[in-house]
Amino acid sequence: MTRKSGKGKPRQTIRAEEDLWLRFDESTAAAGSDRSEVLREFMRWHAGDPNARLPRRPANAVRWTGKNFDEVKAIRPDARLAEVDDPESQVVAGDLLIERVNEPGTWVVVGRNYVVYRRESVTGET
Repeated sequence: MTRKSGKGKPRQTIRAEEDLWLRFDESTAAAGSDRSEVLREFMRWHAGDPNARLPRRPANAVRWTGKNFDEVKAIRPDARLAEVDDPESQVVAGDLLIERVNEPGTWVVVGRNYVVYRRESVTGET
């Protein structure tokens, strides 16, 4: 569906899981961009526009393997491991918890293969 955004470009609506959307926001901010620009860059590349390039991924990132807590902690000192099971929030002891940049005091449970970004690289929601 196309809507006017007031910024000169038509607004498009896409469907994405909320967690994916939030992680995408963090990764684009860490790369010094925003979601809209990265999506446009990817679409240009995917559509075969001349001189189009894939958007760059952010530096200062670590992929959580379940065994590299020290490596994650080095770039995200706010990271912690859950100490007990909490069935209500579906947190299991040993889960990696990262504080949300845009919502201090709110924690994200990080699954395996989640990419953790340096907090200073993430400037907040765009």
